[in-house]
Amino acid sequence: MLGQILVRRMSSAIYICKELSIPVPWGSIAAKQWTNVNSNKSDSQGEPISKVTPWIVIHGWLDNAGSFDTLAPLLVNSQPGHSLLCLDYPGHGLSSHLAPGHQYHYLEALKYIRLVAQHMGYTKFGLMGHSMGAGMCSLFAGTFPEMVEALIMIDLIKPVGRKTDELIEKTRLSVDSFLALDAKLRRDNPEKVYKTQEEALQRLLDGANLIQGEGAVTEESARIILKRGIKPVEGGYIFSRDLRHRAPSLYGYHMEFSEEFCRSIKCPQLLIKASDQPHYEDEEIVNRILDIYKKNPAFEMVNVQGSHHVHLNNPERLMESMNNFMNKNFN
Repeated sequence: MLGQILVRRMSSAIYICKELSIPVPWGSIAAKQWTNVNSNKSDSQGEPISKVTPWIVIHGWLDNAGSFDTLAPLLVNSQPGHSLLCLDYPGHGLSSHLAPGHQYHYLEALKYIRLVAQHMGYTKFGLMGHSMGAGMCSLFAGTFPEMVEALIMIDLIKPVGRKTDELIEKTRLSVDSFLALDAKLRRDNPEKVYKTQEEALQRLLDGANLIQGEGAVTEESARIILKRGIKPVEGGYIFSRDLRHRAPSLYGYHMEFSEEFCRSIKCPQLLIKASDQPHYEDEEIVNRILDIYKKNPAFEMVNVQGSHHVHLNNPERLMESMNNFMNKNFN
């Protein structure tokens, strides 16, 4: 693990942000660990903190650990009994890419979370995720419920599934897309080089506006993502994410399988939905999943005003629901 440490003062509290590098067979998974320095003393009410609950936190598609740079300090400031380990999911940010010829998939997240937990010595922990990361965390919570103390999902109901009548078409598309991207990566200079960071910033903003709508990611938020999202090369900068993440998933769960994963989540669960972002699946599917979640007596759902990246653009809007959730389930 690397030891770069940032210590900053927020109000009357101090928090530490450490850069970590977690070894894995194909390289390393980079992470930012946020901790309140008072976590070994007392909480905001002055009561002694008997233990610190670790959380593994996963960002959304093509983002990186910086996605939580505005939320994490607020949360560890108000909840000193918790620490956040925000990952650069493999192929994102500062984490290693998979070896040539390999393809990324949702289910691999279960293995990556276990590897990180084992390295950190976590036997029980919380899971928090945004978008893609929320789906990955939900799958892990359903597969290994005995390991997960709590689950927070930001702006995703469940991993997007695959309908029977689209199975062949989407499987074929995935294979063709992956082979094309893999071939591109094997050629010289496969990535577009941006002469300046400002050019890369504009490309990031243009992509976000195209996918999520105009203004969904603020310029300030985009600059945060860009800190880990580009790397210098001869002639300028390239994006650090693995281009193979753009290939459509090779696999997808049928609705019945998705329901079984959701049914197996037993821990306290908080689902935060951004008001300006539509669901990724039909309302009928969304409602079926929500009906399953509601059978868990410790399930909560709240709506907050904002875009898909509300946790990065406006993290203060999530704090009331998160603090209430943690106070209820951990104190």
